[in-house]
Amino acid sequence: MHEKASASKISSLTRIPKQDIRLCLALLSEMKLVETKGLSVFSRQELTAEGVEAVAVFRRVYGADEDMQELETSLNEGNVEELAVGI
Repeated sequence: MHEKASASKISSLTRIPKQDIRLCLALLSEMKLVETKGLSVFSRQELTAEGVEAVAVFRRVYGADEDMQELETSLNEGNVEELAVGI
């Protein structure tokens, strides 16, 4: 299942301000870790292969941290397997 998540939803899960989420997504796009798919209002950003690798490394390094475990729990409770982020 792929669930589209807005900056608002990501903000509520991570407690990061929406504007910061948008800036982070722009930076991730510049780094080629996410790419835009679709057109106009139907566009979304998805992880690239490099982005998937970065997430795997991030989880190995930070996965045991309490705040990461809380975020994982929140995502799992929503049955979110992957976030395709729309800006």
